[in-house]
Amino acid sequence: MRIERILTLLLLGGAAALAQTSTGAAKQAPPAGGPAKPFHLPPIHRFTLPNGMRATLVQYGDIPKATVRVVLRTGKIDEAENQTDLSVLTAQLMKEGTKTRSGEQIAAEAASMGGVVSADPEADETSFDLDVLGEFAPKAVQLLADVVENPAFPEKDFDRLRNDQERSIAIEKSQPSGQAFERWYKLLYANHPYGRVFPSDAVLNAYGVKDATKFYNDNYGAQRAAVYVVGKFDEAAVRREINAAFASWRKGVEATNKPPKPIDKPVFGFVDRPGAAQSTIRIGLPTIDPSQQDYVPLTVMNALLGGSFGSRITANIREQKGYTYSPSSTVSVR
Repeated sequence: MRIERILTLLLLGGAAALAQTSTGAAKQAPPAGGPAKPFHLPPIHRFTLPNGMRATLVQYGDIPKATVRVVLRTGKIDEAENQTDLSVLTAQLMKEGTKTRSGEQIAAEAASMGGVVSADPEADETSFDLDVLGEFAPKAVQLLADVVENPAFPEKDFDRLRNDQERSIAIEKSQPSGQAFERWYKLLYANHPYGRVFPSDAVLNAYGVKDATKFYNDNYGAQRAAVYVVGKFDEAAVRREINAAFASWRKGVEATNKPPKPIDKPVFGFVDRPGAAQSTIRIGLPTIDPSQQDYVPLTVMNALLGGSFGSRITANIREQKGYTYSPSSTVSVR
Protein backbone atom coordinates (compact mmCIF):
# COMPACT_ATOMS: atom_id res chain seq x y z
CA MET A 1 0.00 0.00 0.00
CA ARG A 2 1.42 3.36 -0.95
CA ILE A 3 1.57 5.55 2.13
CA GLU A 4 1.07 9.21 1.43
CA ARG A 5 3.00 11.73 3.47
CA ILE A 6 1.91 15.19 4.39
CA LEU A 7 4.24 17.82 5.76
CA THR A 8 2.04 20.11 7.78
CA LEU A 9 2.99 23.43 9.30
CA LEU A 10 0.51 24.27 12.04
CA LEU A 11 0.45 27.77 13.41
CA LEU A 12 -1.84 28.51 16.34
CA GLY A 13 -2.07 31.90 17.95
CA GLY A 14 -3.97 35.06 18.73
CA ALA A 15 -4.95 37.36 15.94
CA ALA A 16 -4.89 40.37 18.22
CA ALA A 17 -1.79 42.56 18.38
CA LEU A 18 0.93 40.90 20.46
CA ALA A 19 3.69 42.85 22.12
CA GLN A 20 7.30 42.23 21.30
CA THR A 21 9.77 41.97 24.14
CA SER A 22 13.13 43.62 24.06
CA THR A 23 15.47 43.45 27.03
CA GLY A 24 18.38 45.00 25.21
CA ALA A 25 20.72 42.54 26.87
CA ALA A 26 22.72 40.11 24.76
CA LYS A 27 21.93 36.48 25.45
CA GLN A 28 24.67 34.28 26.76
CA ALA A 29 25.59 31.50 24.35
CA PRO A 30 24.88 28.02 25.72
CA PRO A 31 27.85 25.72 26.26
CA ALA A 32 28.77 23.36 23.47
CA GLY A 33 27.16 19.96 23.56
CA GLY A 34 29.18 16.98 24.74
CA PRO A 35 29.92 13.87 22.71
CA ALA A 36 26.97 11.65 21.92
CA LYS A 37 26.59 8.68 24.23
CA PRO A 38 26.59 5.27 22.56
CA PHE A 39 23.18 3.68 22.09
CA HIS A 40 22.61 0.10 21.08
CA LEU A 41 19.21 -1.23 20.14
CA PRO A 42 18.23 -4.27 22.21
CA PRO A 43 17.59 -7.60 20.47
CA ILE A 44 14.17 -7.84 18.80
CA HIS A 45 12.48 -11.22 18.79
CA ARG A 46 9.70 -11.75 16.25
CA PHE A 47 7.46 -14.69 15.43
CA THR A 48 4.19 -15.27 13.57
CA LEU A 49 1.28 -17.46 14.58
CA PRO A 50 -0.34 -19.83 12.03
CA ASN A 51 -3.36 -17.51 11.74
CA GLY A 52 -1.14 -14.61 10.64
CA MET A 53 -0.92 -12.78 13.96
CA ARG A 54 2.53 -11.21 14.38
CA ALA A 55 4.39 -10.84 17.68
CA THR A 56 7.38 -8.70 18.65
CA LEU A 57 9.16 -9.00 22.00
CA VAL A 58 11.84 -6.57 23.19
CA GLN A 59 13.66 -6.60 26.53
CA TYR A 60 14.35 -2.95 27.30
CA GLY A 61 15.17 -0.76 30.29
CA ASP A 62 15.96 -1.41 33.95
CA ILE A 63 12.59 -0.62 35.56
CA PRO A 64 10.43 -3.73 36.11
CA LYS A 65 7.60 -2.55 33.87
CA ALA A 66 6.24 -3.74 30.54
CA THR A 67 4.01 -2.31 27.85
CA VAL A 68 1.68 -4.66 25.98
CA ARG A 69 0.13 -3.30 22.78
CA VAL A 70 -2.18 -5.00 20.30
CA VAL A 71 -2.36 -3.12 17.00
CA LEU A 72 -5.04 -3.75 14.35
CA ARG A 73 -4.76 -2.55 10.75
CA THR A 74 -8.17 -0.91 10.80
CA GLY A 75 -9.63 2.48 11.59
CA LYS A 76 -10.99 5.41 9.60
CA ILE A 77 -9.66 3.78 6.43
CA ASP A 78 -12.43 1.14 6.69
CA GLU A 79 -15.32 3.57 7.26
CA ALA A 80 -17.88 4.00 4.49
CA GLU A 81 -19.24 7.44 3.63
CA ASN A 82 -22.06 7.05 6.18
CA GLN A 83 -19.79 5.57 8.89
CA THR A 84 -17.60 8.48 9.99
CA ASP A 85 -16.28 7.83 13.53
CA LEU A 86 -17.85 4.37 13.68
CA SER A 87 -14.35 2.92 14.13
CA VAL A 88 -13.96 5.15 17.22
CA LEU A 89 -17.20 4.01 18.82
CA THR A 90 -16.39 0.38 18.05
CA ALA A 91 -12.98 0.50 19.73
CA GLN A 92 -14.27 2.34 22.78
CA LEU A 93 -17.17 -0.08 23.20
CA MET A 94 -14.81 -3.05 23.08
CA LYS A 95 -13.34 -1.96 26.44
CA GLU A 96 -16.77 -2.08 28.09
CA GLY A 97 -17.01 -5.85 28.35
CA THR A 98 -16.22 -9.23 26.83
CA LYS A 99 -18.06 -12.54 26.84
CA THR A 100 -16.36 -13.45 30.13
CA ARG A 101 -15.62 -10.06 31.75
CA SER A 102 -17.68 -6.95 32.43
CA GLY A 103 -16.21 -3.50 31.85
CA GLU A 104 -15.80 -3.14 35.62
CA GLN A 105 -13.90 -6.43 35.77
CA ILE A 106 -11.62 -5.39 32.90
CA ALA A 107 -10.80 -2.11 34.67
CA ALA A 108 -10.27 -3.81 38.05
CA GLU A 109 -8.03 -6.51 36.61
CA ALA A 110 -5.92 -3.95 34.74
CA ALA A 111 -5.64 -1.82 37.88
CA SER A 112 -4.49 -4.83 39.91
CA MET A 113 -1.56 -5.12 37.50
CA GLY A 114 -0.77 -1.41 37.76
CA GLY A 115 -2.34 -0.24 34.50
CA VAL A 116 -5.38 0.88 32.52
CA VAL A 117 -6.64 -0.57 29.25
CA SER A 118 -6.71 2.15 26.59
CA ALA A 119 -8.06 2.14 23.05
CA ASP A 120 -6.63 4.46 20.40
CA PRO A 121 -8.44 4.39 17.03
CA GLU A 122 -6.65 6.32 14.28
CA ALA A 123 -6.72 6.69 10.52
CA ASP A 124 -5.11 3.35 9.59
CA GLU A 125 -4.58 1.57 12.90
CA THR A 126 -6.40 0.91 16.14
CA SER A 127 -4.31 -0.01 19.17
CA PHE A 128 -5.16 -1.39 22.60
CA ASP A 129 -2.54 -0.73 25.28
CA LEU A 130 -1.79 -1.80 28.82
CA ASP A 131 1.25 -0.74 30.89
CA VAL A 132 1.86 -3.08 33.83
CA LEU A 133 4.47 -4.23 36.31
CA GLY A 134 6.75 -6.61 34.46
CA GLU A 135 5.69 -9.67 36.45
CA PHE A 136 2.16 -9.27 35.10
CA ALA A 137 3.06 -9.11 31.41
CA PRO A 138 1.64 -12.61 30.64
CA LYS A 139 -1.64 -11.74 32.38
CA ALA A 140 -1.77 -8.43 30.48
CA VAL A 141 -1.44 -10.33 27.19
CA GLN A 142 -4.34 -12.57 28.23
CA LEU A 143 -6.53 -9.60 29.20
CA LEU A 144 -5.93 -7.65 25.98
CA ALA A 145 -6.50 -10.81 23.95
CA ASP A 146 -9.93 -11.16 25.56
CA VAL A 147 -10.76 -7.52 24.80
CA VAL A 148 -9.87 -7.74 21.10
CA GLU A 149 -11.10 -11.28 20.43
CA ASN A 150 -14.31 -11.53 22.46
CA PRO A 151 -16.03 -8.13 22.74
CA ALA A 152 -19.60 -8.32 24.05
CA PHE A 153 -20.67 -4.85 22.80
CA PRO A 154 -22.94 -4.18 25.82
CA GLU A 155 -26.07 -2.27 24.86
CA LYS A 156 -26.18 -0.43 28.19
CA ASP A 157 -22.91 1.41 27.48
CA PHE A 158 -23.45 2.33 23.84
CA ASP A 159 -25.64 5.42 24.34
CA ARG A 160 -23.24 6.82 26.94
CA LEU A 161 -20.25 6.45 24.64
CA ARG A 162 -22.13 7.90 21.68
CA ASN A 163 -23.25 10.89 23.77
CA ASP A 164 -19.67 11.42 24.97
CA GLN A 165 -18.50 11.35 21.35
CA GLU A 166 -21.20 13.84 20.34
CA ARG A 167 -20.13 16.28 23.06
CA SER A 168 -16.47 15.90 22.15
CA ILE A 169 -17.18 16.60 18.48
CA ALA A 170 -19.30 19.65 19.35
CA ILE A 171 -16.43 21.10 21.37
CA GLU A 172 -13.86 20.40 18.65
CA LYS A 173 -16.06 21.94 15.93
CA SER A 174 -16.48 25.09 18.02
CA GLN A 175 -12.73 25.71 18.13
CA PRO A 176 -10.62 27.31 15.37
CA SER A 177 -8.22 24.37 15.42
CA GLY A 178 -11.03 21.85 14.97
CA GLN A 179 -12.56 23.78 12.10
CA ALA A 180 -9.18 24.13 10.41
CA PHE A 181 -8.49 20.42 10.91
CA GLU A 182 -11.79 19.48 9.25
CA ARG A 183 -11.33 21.88 6.33
CA TRP A 184 -7.70 20.85 5.85
CA TYR A 185 -8.37 17.14 5.39
CA LYS A 186 -11.41 17.76 3.24
CA LEU A 187 -9.24 19.79 0.85
CA LEU A 188 -6.47 17.19 0.88
CA TYR A 189 -8.49 14.01 0.49
CA ALA A 190 -11.99 15.02 -0.70
CA ASN A 191 -14.24 11.92 -0.52
CA HIS A 192 -11.58 9.51 0.69
CA PRO A 193 -12.12 8.25 4.30
CA TYR A 194 -9.20 10.45 5.41
CA GLY A 195 -11.17 13.50 4.28
CA ARG A 196 -14.19 12.79 6.49
CA VAL A 197 -13.28 14.13 9.93
CA PHE A 198 -16.52 14.69 11.86
CA PRO A 199 -19.87 12.89 11.42
CA SER A 200 -23.07 14.91 11.31
CA ASP A 201 -25.42 14.64 14.30
CA ALA A 202 -27.85 12.65 12.16
CA VAL A 203 -25.20 10.11 11.15
CA LEU A 204 -23.85 9.76 14.69
CA ASN A 205 -27.29 9.34 16.27
CA ALA A 206 -28.24 6.71 13.71
CA TYR A 207 -25.52 4.33 14.95
CA GLY A 208 -26.46 1.37 17.10
CA VAL A 209 -24.75 -1.61 18.68
CA LYS A 210 -25.41 -3.64 15.53
CA ASP A 211 -23.33 -1.17 13.50
CA ALA A 212 -20.36 -1.45 15.86
CA THR A 213 -20.68 -5.23 15.89
CA LYS A 214 -20.72 -5.38 12.08
CA PHE A 215 -17.73 -3.05 11.81
CA TYR A 216 -15.82 -5.33 14.18
CA ASN A 217 -16.79 -8.51 12.32
CA ASP A 218 -15.85 -6.96 8.98
CA ASN A 219 -12.47 -5.56 10.01
CA TYR A 220 -10.97 -7.32 13.03
CA GLY A 221 -8.98 -10.53 12.74
CA ALA A 222 -5.60 -12.15 13.34
CA GLN A 223 -3.97 -11.42 9.99
CA ARG A 224 -4.57 -7.69 10.52
CA ALA A 225 -3.13 -7.83 14.04
CA ALA A 226 0.23 -7.57 15.79
CA VAL A 227 1.15 -7.72 19.47
CA TYR A 228 4.16 -5.90 20.93
CA VAL A 229 5.61 -6.46 24.41
CA VAL A 230 8.45 -4.17 25.50
CA GLY A 231 10.14 -3.80 28.89
CA LYS A 232 11.39 -6.15 31.59
CA PHE A 233 9.38 -9.39 31.59
CA ASP A 234 9.57 -13.18 31.50
CA GLU A 235 9.95 -13.69 27.76
CA ALA A 236 9.27 -17.43 27.76
CA ALA A 237 6.05 -16.96 29.75
CA VAL A 238 4.88 -14.11 27.52
CA ARG A 239 5.60 -16.14 24.39
CA ARG A 240 3.55 -19.05 25.76
CA GLU A 241 0.65 -16.74 26.64
CA ILE A 242 0.65 -15.12 23.20
CA ASN A 243 0.39 -18.55 21.57
CA ALA A 244 -2.32 -19.68 23.98
CA ALA A 245 -4.35 -16.46 23.82
CA PHE A 246 -4.22 -15.66 20.11
CA ALA A 247 -3.65 -18.93 18.24
CA SER A 248 -7.36 -19.75 17.95
CA TRP A 249 -8.45 -16.27 16.81
CA ARG A 250 -10.10 -16.24 13.40
CA LYS A 251 -7.86 -15.13 10.58
CA GLY A 252 -10.23 -12.52 9.18
CA VAL A 253 -9.69 -10.57 5.99
CA GLU A 254 -6.55 -8.86 4.74
CA ALA A 255 -5.94 -5.21 5.57
CA THR A 256 -7.65 -2.60 3.40
CA ASN A 257 -5.64 -1.03 0.61
CA LYS A 258 -7.19 2.34 -0.28
CA PRO A 259 -4.33 4.72 -1.13
CA PRO A 260 -5.63 8.27 -1.48
CA LYS A 261 -4.85 10.54 -4.37
CA PRO A 262 -3.57 13.72 -2.71
CA ILE A 263 -4.02 17.13 -4.24
CA ASP A 264 -1.44 17.97 -6.90
CA LYS A 265 -2.00 21.71 -7.27
CA PRO A 266 -2.14 24.74 -4.97
CA VAL A 267 -5.44 24.94 -3.05
CA PHE A 268 -6.64 27.60 -0.62
CA GLY A 269 -9.35 27.10 1.97
CA PHE A 270 -10.85 29.71 4.29
CA VAL A 271 -13.27 29.40 7.20
CA ASP A 272 -14.72 32.76 8.25
CA ARG A 273 -15.28 33.31 11.98
CA PRO A 274 -16.47 36.90 12.46
CA GLY A 275 -15.18 38.38 15.71
CA ALA A 276 -12.83 35.49 16.38
CA ALA A 277 -9.92 36.31 18.72
CA GLN A 278 -7.73 33.55 17.36
CA SER A 279 -6.72 32.20 13.96
CA THR A 280 -5.33 28.87 12.85
CA ILE A 281 -3.15 28.52 9.74
CA ARG A 282 -2.13 25.24 8.13
CA ILE A 283 0.33 24.98 5.24
CA GLY A 284 1.50 21.70 3.79
CA LEU A 285 2.27 19.51 0.81
CA PRO A 286 2.55 15.80 -0.10
CA THR A 287 6.01 14.36 0.40
CA ILE A 288 7.84 11.02 0.46
CA ASP A 289 6.65 7.84 2.18
CA PRO A 290 8.60 5.80 4.79
CA SER A 291 9.93 3.37 2.19
CA GLN A 292 12.11 6.11 0.67
CA GLN A 293 15.79 6.42 1.57
CA ASP A 294 15.40 10.04 2.66
CA TYR A 295 12.50 9.40 5.05
CA VAL A 296 14.65 9.19 8.20
CA PRO A 297 16.61 12.35 7.29
CA LEU A 298 13.24 14.02 6.69
CA THR A 299 12.05 13.20 10.21
CA VAL A 300 15.33 14.47 11.66
CA MET A 301 14.95 17.68 9.65
CA ASN A 302 11.40 18.08 10.94
CA ALA A 303 12.55 17.66 14.56
CA LEU A 304 14.96 20.56 14.04
CA LEU A 305 12.47 22.69 12.10
CA GLY A 306 9.34 22.49 14.25
CA GLY A 307 8.94 19.04 15.77
CA SER A 308 9.78 20.09 19.32
CA PHE A 309 9.36 23.12 21.55
CA GLY A 310 13.07 23.86 21.16
CA SER A 311 12.89 23.84 17.37
CA ARG A 312 13.90 26.63 15.02
CA ILE A 313 10.49 28.05 14.08
CA THR A 314 9.47 28.08 17.75
CA ALA A 315 12.65 29.94 18.68
CA ASN A 316 12.11 32.36 15.80
CA ILE A 317 8.51 33.19 16.64
CA ARG A 318 8.55 33.09 20.44
CA GLU A 319 12.11 34.12 21.35
CA GLN A 320 13.44 36.29 18.52
CA LYS A 321 10.17 38.04 17.71
CA GLY A 322 8.52 37.75 21.14
CA TYR A 323 5.14 36.61 19.79
CA THR A 324 2.98 34.19 21.75
CA TYR A 325 2.07 32.04 18.77
CA SER A 326 2.65 28.30 19.07
CA PRO A 327 4.09 27.10 15.74
CA SER A 328 4.98 23.50 14.97
CA SER A 329 5.57 21.18 12.07
CA THR A 330 4.93 17.49 11.60
CA VAL A 331 5.41 14.71 9.09
CA SER A 332 2.06 12.91 9.01
CA VAL A 333 1.62 9.27 8.02
CA ARG A 334 -1.34 8.13 5.95
